[in-house]
Amino acid sequence: LSLHGSGLWLGRLDRRAGLLLFLLFSGLGLNLFVVSGLTRESILKISSRAVPFVLSMLVVVLMIAYIPELSTTLLPDIYK
Repeated sequence: LSLHGSGLWLGRLDRRAGLLLFLLFSGLGLNLFVVSGLTRESILKISSRAVPFVLSMLVVVLMIAYIPELSTTLLPDIYK
């Protein structure tokens, strides 16, 4: 992981990752509540089944935030 010689770059990455994580997890509680009401199962039971999916989304968001090549590699091909 190259920080490009600046602590400012790391701060910008942390802010972007924080925003992405907020957007990822902000609807999670509401979705758990709605699914719990629809299925009449406890929120804990539903959330225990959702943990692998949430962790995989978390890993992908952090990879996109901290490895910019993952999200910018295909851009030149799109604009040809």
